[in-house]
Amino acid sequence: MIFSQYVQNEQLKTERATNTVLLETKSDNESIEFLVDEADENVLTGRVVKGIVYCIYHKKFVNLTELANQIRALYIAKGYGLAGFAKLTPQDFVKYTTAKTILKKLFDNELYTVEVDAKNAAKYFLAAEYIQG
Repeated sequence: MIFSQYVQNEQLKTERATNTVLLETKSDNESIEFLVDEADENVLTGRVVKGIVYCIYHKKFVNLTELANQIRALYIAKGYGLAGFAKLTPQDFVKYTTAKTILKKLFDNELYTVEVDAKNAAKYFLAAEYIQG
């Protein structure tokens, strides 16, 4: 086995172990509300609906496209530039373990009943990455 195959195998194991899925919707008629109702609430699911990436978990959702934009804007405003989470694409948020861990904490917050606010979530990502305490 060559090194690149080993890395691929390890990445596959990690993706299976973290229990996430990223799916593109086939129909233009599907809404995020319908997908939230249909999704397995115990699996962090990424869905692409009409070009917008969403994450669904515990019958709640967050617009990852908006979240990525909010994080970039916040990091630039705070002087961090395009570092850390600001480098991630919307799809990366359901790919990387640290981002998924933060998302799960947001979904577990009782403040959000259906949709997680992307602007508040961006502040949470910044605090998790740069603010000690």
